[in-house]
Amino acid sequence: MQTQHHGRSVHALVAAALLVTTGGVGLAAVRRTPPASLVYTAPVGRGPTAVIADASGRIFVSNNADATVSALDAATGRLLYTVRTGAAGVLFMQAMALDDGRQRLFVVTDADVGTASRLVAMDTRDGHIVRTVSVGHGACALAVDTRTGHLLIANAADHTVSLLDTAGLAPVRTVHVPYAPATIALDMGVARAVVAGYSDPNERTMGWASVLDTRSGALLRTVGVGAGAGAVVVDAPAARAIVANEGDGTLNVLDTRSGRVVRTVSVGPGPMTLAVDERRSRVFVMNGWDDALRLVDTRTGTLLRTTYLGASSTVMAAPPRALAVDEQRGRVFVTAWGRTGATGLPTGTGRVHILDASTGAVQGTITVGVAPVAISVEERSGRAIIVNGGGVVDADGGWPGQLRRRARQWLPWLPWLSPGAAKQRPVPGSVSVLAPSAAS
Repeated sequence: MQTQHHGRSVHALVAAALLVTTGGVGLAAVRRTPPASLVYTAPVGRGPTAVIADASGRIFVSNNADATVSALDAATGRLLYTVRTGAAGVLFMQAMALDDGRQRLFVVTDADVGTASRLVAMDTRDGHIVRTVSVGHGACALAVDTRTGHLLIANAADHTVSLLDTAGLAPVRTVHVPYAPATIALDMGVARAVVAGYSDPNERTMGWASVLDTRSGALLRTVGVGAGAGAVVVDAPAARAIVANEGDGTLNVLDTRSGRVVRTVSVGPGPMTLAVDERRSRVFVMNGWDDALRLVDTRTGTLLRTTYLGASSTVMAAPPRALAVDEQRGRVFVTAWGRTGATGLPTGTGRVHILDASTGAVQGTITVGVAPVAISVEERSGRAIIVNGGGVVDADGGWPGQLRRRARQWLPWLPWLSPGAAKQRPVPGSVSVLAPSAAS
């Protein structure tokens, strides 16, 4: 990983614009024609964190800071409606899942671990709330099995998984697990849910994974995995689930039918985000500590490639944040905040890197909004939808501000280099939509 930020030569600057890879490839050239273009950036609510798109051309954005969901027209970015899902507060958080067949958006909200979380069912056509029910405490993730008609919710605070009927939100079963569940992935072909989490929700200690039957809610198996298990995806054709363990830099590969751990793969420090490519039996792993994207074969567990995105090669850069795969067009999207100030806040717009899913070559980099935190891909159109968190931004004056901070480290006794008060400005949350180019 490059750490030299000043006094770089022309060759080093050119290298920073390329994608440095390992695994048999040196430098992957950037394609001249971008594979996608920015269609629009549209405002949403405060503190957006997640996005889902339905088959009817609507985009749904979860806004944690004001406890709302924004619905937008995917083609134009026009705001269709806004739905309040709870009372906004410091601890408020929410997660979403979609049942396209029933035209229902399910939103689970949690404002305080001392009170039960709420599940809100919305009609996606006009946003009216169909029903609201209480679930467990500390609800943080949910998933819909459209084949069994059941909804699963991970309740971290009381170590349970709630199973509900999607038609009327009637409770089917509450499953107790010996850990704080944090994430859920489904293999609907075999009616299985894989739930992962860790022993202590405040400290990412020993991780666990459980396999549940989504028809009955029966707990089939619980196994120990790596430390800090915080993400899971399923490769259904391969009958494999992949759990990312941020605490010890590993992936655990599980058989979704039996729940057994079939192998453990070392992938470097801090694997945080996963995206699966079922067509190619690949999983992409985004590491937060070394700015690397790793490609793993889900059938064999082989680490095929490591791609360094180079976020740390720029001064005060933040690591990439979100990851998505366009399986049909063979592309991977990775977001990065770009430069950050001394406070850790972003200083400008973010970026989306577009990579070839087979080779890891960079196809293009596109500027989006401030602090991109989530991304989703519409399978049919190939549009990539990026949620820009916005928030407070450090106005550090661009490269002069960066140079001033560097000089202050070398010459701290000069009074005119004193830091002074940080200049900050608020930036609203937004959604950026990228469309594939005609040549891609």
